[in-house]
Amino acid sequence: MTSKPDLAAVLESYGVSVSNRYGWVPCKCVVHDDSHASAAYNLDEQKYNCLVCQLLGDVTPKYLWPTGQKIGLFNVMDLHQRSETIAICEGELDTVVLSGLVGIPAVGVAGVSQWKQHFPKLFESYKRILIFADNDIKEDGRNPGQELAKRIKEDLNTATVVHLPGNQDVNDLYLANGVDWFYDRIAA
Repeated sequence: MTSKPDLAAVLESYGVSVSNRYGWVPCKCVVHDDSHASAAYNLDEQKYNCLVCQLLGDVTPKYLWPTGQKIGLFNVMDLHQRSETIAICEGELDTVVLSGLVGIPAVGVAGVSQWKQHFPKLFESYKRILIFADNDIKEDGRNPGQELAKRIKEDLNTATVVHLPGNQDVNDLYLANGVDWFYDRIAA
């Protein structure tokens, strides 16, 4: 079993100037753009909490980005493929599965807060835009994946939301059903 990285090291890799103060220390969130401190960390407890994006508990961010780099679209090289179709996925792993294993060109967004105002311009040349967002209903009733799909659909009104079964994502569906599940769903 591998141990989790030290929280201070993870935060420093995101460019956070880590303080050795005891207790909770405010900071800007490492997951979303922040103009003010919306998060806090506790090195003694090795815990992190963001009040905006709800990243909390004994966790470290799922994907590490180089220090100083803003989170953007993942797998942008697929935008350069000759294809009339492009998919937008929630999350990097689902993007890799859809693009690399299923064979549908795809880019990934790290959540609703990471969909940027200028992204729609990147999709203007596509005849078909597919949105694959998780369908995970949280304990408080929120469904962040569907919030992302709604946000993208507002900006790209010709896009089609591919509805995934409850509490499943692209990777789950690929492992359970293989490639055919996806092509059956998107058949025109």
